[in-house]
Amino acid sequence: ATLGYALKQHGYDNKQSEILAAEGFALFLQARHDITPYSQAEPLLAALSKRYTLIALTNGNADINRTALGRYFTHSYRAEQLGRAKPDPGFYRDALKDASVAANRTLHIGDDYKNDIQAARDAGLLTLWFNPTGQPDEDAIADIEVQELKNIPDAVELFRQR
Repeated sequence: ATLGYALKQHGYDNKQSEILAAEGFALFLQARHDITPYSQAEPLLAALSKRYTLIALTNGNADINRTALGRYFTHSYRAEQLGRAKPDPGFYRDALKDASVAANRTLHIGDDYKNDIQAARDAGLLTLWFNPTGQPDEDAIADIEVQELKNIPDAVELFRQR
């Protein structure tokens, strides 16, 4: 809509604005999916996907299935699909309901404390906070906290054995 509006302001008629805006946004989305994941991301997802069902959740407009990492996920949800966004606990509940997964048997892994960890806890999920900077927060409560991606599988396994 913003692209279309800008084009109209620069002399394009409604039809031209609509076509050019759609083409421009398509190019943006194509570039948006041209990502370079952390070097440890793919081995981590490969290992986790052998033992667990993986679900991707995002507030963004990226579609995990348009990336090389998509093959590791059974389900994926974007805020626009669910009509809600993080940190709304309903975002998590709706995704889990659609995927037929129980919240108390789900571990949410995230790097943003408020939007990922606190919101997932509020929805009844277990949580793992990927906190690469080790940012201290005395109010932060997560079931697991790690600073390196490579430590996630071992941390999850130790947590499961408790």
